Amino acid sequence: MRYKSIRSFKVMDLVREAQKYNDTVHFEIGQPDLEPSPKVKEALLRAVEHANYGYTETLGILPLRQKIAQHYKREYGVTVEPQHILVTPGTSNAFLIAYLLTLNSGDTLAISDPSYPCYR
Repeated sequence: MRYKSIRSFKVMDLVREAQKYNDTVHFEIGQPDLEPSPKVKEALLRAVEHANYGYTETLGILPLRQKIAQHYKREYGVTVEPQHILVTPGTSNAFLIAYLLTLNSGDTLAISDPSYPCYR
């Protein structure tokens, strides 16, 4: 079967191994090492209390995309329409979307070696 040829995500193998040691400093997966601000925690609790945790629209929630557009206007003087902003839960998804939008069937994509294992 095809799934037997899928290799493990090496970074997660490293994380599992690192859990054996108390003094490990992690630089491998980009996990946040700071707690969310109290405002973020409060907003999360409110969302759960009001059962507001369903799927979002494909591009990401509109108020967030509007805030991002305002940020680009304020900080860089660049006008970006919210409908041209796509919010993803990480760069792996963003790269997959970029590849799907720009590559055609049969195109070649060069990836360095070593590279981030998910990009394979």
